[in-house]
Amino acid sequence: MNASKKRKALALLLAACCLLSGCAAKQTTQDALPTADETGVAQVDIPSGTGGSRVETREVALYFRAQGEDLLARETRKIYLSRDERLEKAIVRAMIDGPSASLLDLSGTFNPSTEVLSVFETGTILNVTLSRAFLSSPTDVPADWYNYASWREEVMTRRRLSLAAVVLAITDATEYTAVQFLAQERTDDLTGKRILRKEIFFGETDDSAVLGPMTREEGLLLTQYNSAQVILESWRSKDYARLYRFTAQGDGKRPTQDAFNQELSSMPRALIDFTLEPGSVSEDGQTAVMTVNLTCQSQGATLEISAYPLHLLRENGLWKIDYQALKRMMEAN
Repeated sequence: MNASKKRKALALLLAACCLLSGCAAKQTTQDALPTADETGVAQVDIPSGTGGSRVETREVALYFRAQGEDLLARETRKIYLSRDERLEKAIVRAMIDGPSASLLDLSGTFNPSTEVLSVFETGTILNVTLSRAFLSSPTDVPADWYNYASWREEVMTRRRLSLAAVVLAITDATEYTAVQFLAQERTDDLTGKRILRKEIFFGETDDSAVLGPMTREEGLLLTQYNSAQVILESWRSKDYARLYRFTAQGDGKRPTQDAFNQELSSMPRALIDFTLEPGSVSEDGQTAVMTVNLTCQSQGATLEISAYPLHLLRENGLWKIDYQALKRMMEAN
């Protein structure tokens, strides 16, 4: 065999080897992927637009602002993690993206252009560095918002709720006890610097005080108990606009806002005081029942109603009371 034929034969042999080894490697890689039974975490393909690489999914609790409130409500959702992404970073990223579109009573509080640049721990404290966009002006407020106290309070409330929500989500999903937030100082900076308290808390007068590690604020969370407190306090103060937000639509059974206000205003009974027991939540997390003791007044007479069962249900991310159940409670003897 001459040299030319030998070279051709060798080239064909090498090509065949490459093809065989490539197929074998592909099959080995595919077989080696862990299953949900092996890891306890479902392995799925990333949706279109993410490059088609493999990811993990985790079910986590995320927290967002309740519409019209300075309070937070929980959404349980599956989030995607790339193989080299930390869970904590994925949680913050998901909260920047905002709540699911179907949860109409919840809204995001982060400036949507915010990025989470890094996460690292110092003992039991998680450090989270956010991009400079976190402290930039929101797009839906006036350009001169800082000149108006009402707008300053709104912007600061959004920032405070954003950070408080992250703390709740991180401490839910991990063993960290607090979160230290940092903000990017330069475009090439991934570690950031401490955030000034006056940039987060409305009314802060100390220009040099910095934000320390933040811990859980349970009072901001609309649990079934805190939601029942809002409902009862709204009835007592006759804040029917707020009470309407916590009344379930119930397949269209809830009247319009005007009709709701008119009907409740015409009721002769007023709530004077109440005490509430924590109660319990159903196994599927969609209903809850608590015990309330009511002190009402009607036509000059005081009426005590003891151990009344207050039922709530989950709708659009919030704990609410059914409209007919609300009327029955207001008319109970």
